[in-house]
Amino acid sequence: MINWEIVGSRIRKIRGAQTQEEFGSILGVTKQYVSAVERGLQKPSIDLLYGIATQYSVSLDYLLMGETKPDANPQLRYPEAVHSELLTRLAQVLDILWRLALQSDEENIIWLLIQLKRAVPEVME
Repeated sequence: MINWEIVGSRIRKIRGAQTQEEFGSILGVTKQYVSAVERGLQKPSIDLLYGIATQYSVSLDYLLMGETKPDANPQLRYPEAVHSELLTRLAQVLDILWRLALQSDEENIIWLLIQLKRAVPEVME
């Protein structure tokens, strides 16, 4: 199970000397949201996690699990991803979500499904 307070402390370390306002501005969120995520009071959105991973060159595995293992090749599961950089990036995100779902309890899986539906409602219908 993911410990959101620990995830928040990792995000705080990544933020470094930047203020919460500066960090939030780069990632398109408010300083209040950054504060709540860092304290584990609110779960970070997929968009925020992905933004941190890309802007600060950290893996989603590290952010969520504290692991720094290199990603397995998600193109094996999503062979069509080789056709574009965007599909490759989406395949990487899906692969991480899939691995996390395998380790999650029912409450976290329900949360994930709700977030996916919010993120791409036209696909989830």
